[in-house]
Amino acid sequence: MSHRRKNGSRRPSLFSPNRYAGILLGISTLLPAAENTAPGKPPVAKRIPEKTTLHNDSRIDEYSWLRDIEDPATRAYLKAENQYAETALAPLRPLVKLLREEIQGRIVRPKTIPSWQEGSYTYYTRNREGSPLPLYCRKKGRLFAKEEILLDVASLADGNKNVRVGTFLVSPDHSRVAYSIDRDGRGEYSIHLRAFADARALDAPIEGTTDNLAWTADGTAIIYTRSAGSGGPRTVWLHRLGEKQDDDRLLYHERDREYSVRVNKTLDGRFIWLDIFNRDTSEIRYIDASRPTGRLELLAARQAGIKYGFLHHGQSFYIRTNEGSGGSRLMVVPEADTARKNWREKVPAHAGITLEHASIFRHHLVLFEKQNGHRRVRIENLDGQGSHYIDFPERLYSVEGWQNREFITNRFRMAYSSMLVPLSFFEYNMDARRWESIHEVTFKGYKRENYTTERVQAQASDDVSVPISLVYRKRPEKSAAPVLLRVYGSYGINLDPWMNPIDLSLLERGVTIAIAHVRGGGDLGARWHEEGRLLKKKNSIGDLIACVDHLVKTGHAAPDRLILSGQGPGALAVAAALNQRPDLARSAIVDLPYVDLLNGLLDKSAPLGAGEYDEWGNPESGEHYAYIKSYSPYDNIRKASYPDLLVTADLNDNRSPFWMAAKWVARIRAMGKPGNLIALKTRLDDRGVRGGAAPRDNFIEGRALQLAFIIDRLKLDRVPASGDPARGETR
Repeated sequence: MSHRRKNGSRRPSLFSPNRYAGILLGISTLLPAAENTAPGKPPVAKRIPEKTTLHNDSRIDEYSWLRDIEDPATRAYLKAENQYAETALAPLRPLVKLLREEIQGRIVRPKTIPSWQEGSYTYYTRNREGSPLPLYCRKKGRLFAKEEILLDVASLADGNKNVRVGTFLVSPDHSRVAYSIDRDGRGEYSIHLRAFADARALDAPIEGTTDNLAWTADGTAIIYTRSAGSGGPRTVWLHRLGEKQDDDRLLYHERDREYSVRVNKTLDGRFIWLDIFNRDTSEIRYIDASRPTGRLELLAARQAGIKYGFLHHGQSFYIRTNEGSGGSRLMVVPEADTARKNWREKVPAHAGITLEHASIFRHHLVLFEKQNGHRRVRIENLDGQGSHYIDFPERLYSVEGWQNREFITNRFRMAYSSMLVPLSFFEYNMDARRWESIHEVTFKGYKRENYTTERVQAQASDDVSVPISLVYRKRPEKSAAPVLLRVYGSYGINLDPWMNPIDLSLLERGVTIAIAHVRGGGDLGARWHEEGRLLKKKNSIGDLIACVDHLVKTGHAAPDRLILSGQGPGALAVAAALNQRPDLARSAIVDLPYVDLLNGLLDKSAPLGAGEYDEWGNPESGEHYAYIKSYSPYDNIRKASYPDLLVTADLNDNRSPFWMAAKWVARIRAMGKPGNLIALKTRLDDRGVRGGAAPRDNFIEGRALQLAFIIDRLKLDRVPASGDPARGETR
């Protein structure tokens, strides 16, 4: 989900040295970080009131000092919170261990490898036994040929388990590779060029890049992006093999810091194009891939609220756009004259249908559509032989194109999952309309026939229907079950139904997993996003409350056996809903919460990246300021009894800064009625440190703790059920 922004908008920042620096520094050295550090009791953060005034409105923030991680008191307080969480959650340690073993025990060593075709080679990745770091490999022809190992990531890591390869891109003639490496998990990359023949480095690493690049047509140069100050990438560079990085040529510099730039290449290899975008607006520029030093041509200039996608086929450009249509349409224009007067409609817009994505091959056009929250894939034959929809086996599923690298082919590759089917990879013959499995993930002990899915509709306060996707273990008769309800609802991101293997530990214990498709997400198209952002953001929060009420009213859940879960903006929705209705749920998982919205948006020391103001509004505007303040979780904490909360933060997260979680917890502790558990766990370690746990191990450990918290709060059996649930067999 979602928050997929490198050098994103909400990066952690130090407390501004210009505001009260001397006063706060003096006070913080005299006061302890936490007033109560007795074992077993929650720490109470010191209060240092800071007053800010904007639009004739004054706010007092007594925990602003927690933003400064260089202040020893801040780190001391975070450590005290971690220690309290360890003590408070200590009884769950045996269950965490059991769940960790459960998760790892389900893993079945696959008999197949997800692979893709490029030219005369089959490419794939695999892991050595006992290593989380991948090998990049290929075989000449099909998979029965001799293996050639192209890159062993473990050999690059030098003991650092946080090393990650971002992009691995083979040159057009398959003789060399360009790959990007992030060595410490912070999203900062270097690009490396290597020849396959002798595995030698072609140039010194290109430093300070993103993971976005493309080869020129002749494979003698790459085009890549770099950031320009804060926010996302805004400069595009040309690097020729054999030259120094200092000699790289700047091709494009985006001056508006609200925009980012991404480099793409058309599937036929003819053109390299720039997607210049913010949250709801984009611009397209392109260049001939065989003449990379030529002029970048402007195809579609930016217009507020208008987005574009770019394809090439034959002698024409195909442009997917929402211009003149809320649901998007596909236009075609001759490459020889791209003036607007020559744009013609290839695929018209239809009411209630959103054209999300398009791919084009020599003889086929693939269209990803969304209707009533359901994704459909339409295949259109470009030779005039009609069109058809791919028939998927389930109603609730997630599907997207995967590793389609060949232009001349009749096979379309997809990644598919549903709430019942683990992630699988398929190849679809677009002429014969036939599926062929590439790779299917299986889990030990999982029996699909023991579970079922459904989609229900909640009614919001303004009479809008809000979908809820459900998966649960079959039972002889309908009755209220323990429920975990997830939410995201921002940036127009889809929270599609798919199988999360970690959820099996809950499903086996009788928990219903539910997804609230609230407004602000993209689940029902662009309109759904529009209805849950800016001055309509409260719709996301109201929709979540409506979903809870519907599940209770219809007998799917009981309030004392329901847990809410959200990450980032989803955590904001959870926190805001709990401010309105603290008794809404038994407990909540609040993961990397973005909850101090006003202070985050007003932070001048960490300028926002592409389009954040377009999502939330700019509080420099009085109207936006008042609206954001009316729902921002940190500014609306009540003197009430909040449910049990498990809150997580990460010192290295550059989207939901650690101090938001710390301040929010501190203020709830100070204002809320005591009695319930509020545990804050902040990851404090440096991701670049060698010898630490691998990212996957840290992930599994963190998820096992969340599962244990859920199982404990819902008073579920520690051991999962077995037998045929439809016949009432539970052991």
